[in-house]
Amino acid sequence: MLEFDHIRHAYNGSLSVRDVSFHVEPGEVVSLLGPSGCGKTTLLRLAAGLEQPQHGSIRLHNNVISSADFVQPPEQRGIGYMFQDYALFPHLTVIQNVVFGLTEKGSAATRRGLEVLGEVGIDGLSDMYPHELSGGQQQRVALARALAPNPAVILLDEPYAGLDSRLRERIRDQMLHVLKASNAAALMVTHDAEEAMFMSDRIVVLRDGHVVQTGRPVNLYCQPSSAFVAEFFGEVNRVEGVVAKDKVI
Repeated sequence: MLEFDHIRHAYNGSLSVRDVSFHVEPGEVVSLLGPSGCGKTTLLRLAAGLEQPQHGSIRLHNNVISSADFVQPPEQRGIGYMFQDYALFPHLTVIQNVVFGLTEKGSAATRRGLEVLGEVGIDGLSDMYPHELSGGQQQRVALARALAPNPAVILLDEPYAGLDSRLRERIRDQMLHVLKASNAAALMVTHDAEEAMFMSDRIVVLRDGHVVQTGRPVNLYCQPSSAFVAEFFGEVNRVEGVVAKDKVI
């Protein structure tokens, strides 16, 4: 389980994350949903070990991996990271990209690489280079690379941002199936409420670095805690009123 415990983080004195606490269970997909600048990607970078929190701690399987006093190196965390721009190595083939982070080498690494490419449906592209692939194919290579080491946690930074709407709908169904099959705790950043509702077991809604509501998609849709949350999940009709004698008039 990945746990965030009262995390606070600032850039140049400006708070990006303010006292954030939540957790992600193995086999669960949790989405961080909110407008730009609300702290979503900062939380992902903190979990990956690319930033150090100034207050609070992050735990993986009850072991502290980040705090104000300690940061475990990213490569020792057992965490996969799928970047928004995929960050594929242009000079390496698909299979070379996928096996890059494996401790195994040679034929064992190749077998694992081909296995995970098969899981995402592109094992026939193993000898191609990133520039020869479509956006959807590059996205699946990035996912395969993140999953290849069998991480306990996988972090996804707006994984569908570079895809057109029709391709996005088709690929996210496949990605959800692959994530569930891996049993990794998956934490995804998005600003798309529809995407979050489709992919997530739970959604963490953020505003100005704060958690404003956490829950299952159906609960957030049917029982939003504020107008801000309600507006993320559809059109809102606002009716002004005054409370008088336990009635709204």
